[in-house]
Amino acid sequence: MIAKKSLGGRLTPREHTVLQLLFKGCTNQDIGDTLNVTYGTVKNEVSSILQKLGARHRTEAVAFAIRELKRERVELIRKIIQVCAFCPHFKGLGWYSFCNRKESRCRNKKVQNWLKELAALEKILEQEVN
Repeated sequence: MIAKKSLGGRLTPREHTVLQLLFKGCTNQDIGDTLNVTYGTVKNEVSSILQKLGARHRTEAVAFAIRELKRERVELIRKIIQVCAFCPHFKGLGWYSFCNRKESRCRNKKVQNWLKELAALEKILEQEVN
């Protein structure tokens, strides 16, 4: 789930999966075992990812993906604030409290989807910190 929207146009689905495994700290051998492919195939996939992202090494590729996640998070927050600024359920809470409520009272389907996406991004970013 690493910034699929942001990176979706650049990476193939397989490369996206490999990048997710790199994000988790997997070695090429671990990735090969997980995806049932050879070490050489993984090496080629990683090289392709590095080239497409303009990264020099795997750590830089993961850092790029994290930046994209954070950028995506900020964009979601902006959308939520723009739509909800005058909503009675949002008023007085502030965006952080509103977004972190277990159940949103908002009936706007777009906002509900954005809140789900935001929660998923927050979970991934939390993993990055740990």
